[in-house]
Amino acid sequence: MYTLGILIEKIDEIQNVIHQINRAMRHTSSASVEVLRRHKEQLEEIVEYMMEQEISSSLDLEGMLIKYKKCLRECMESSYSNKGPYTERSRDYTP
Repeated sequence: MYTLGILIEKIDEIQNVIHQINRAMRHTSSASVEVLRRHKEQLEEIVEYMMEQEISSSLDLEGMLIKYKKCLRECMESSYSNKGPYTERSRDYTP
């Protein structure tokens, strides 16, 4: 089982190698391009396999979103409470 951090690191490494293979394919012979293309396809299959695996994370993403939502709500309530029915300037623009 992969952890989220390790999975991201490994996929970044593989994507970097795929990018390097793409660059190398522009500057090599046609026979080499076929070999590089096969390697690239294999790496892409590895990425697909990794993305389909069960991933565990120590972060409680749902809990973090709920806390963020609560914090945002509290910030908005405090800025709109005790306001009059009109809008006034927040800065003085006198020359």
